[in-house]
Amino acid sequence: MAVERLKRGENVSALCRELGMSRQALYTWRDQAEVAAEQSAKPAVDREAAELRQQIARLKRRLADKTLEVDFFKGAFETI
Repeated sequence: MAVERLKRGENVSALCRELGMSRQALYTWRDQAEVAAEQSAKPAVDREAAELRQQIARLKRRLADKTLEVDFFKGAFETI
């Protein structure tokens, strides 16, 4: 709650006096909360990136299959 109050712009000195803590401790908590927030967002990005890589791999396989089909039919029509 202290970090949220700090983020809302409350007076740091008054907040520290009220909570009986140092400014350094409050800023340390703020920094730790920011790191935790960044890390919690990271798995969602990693999961989305993995899904996109899988989709790209599937599309590349389909493109390769279609390229083979086109080459086959070109060869078949050239012999006719």
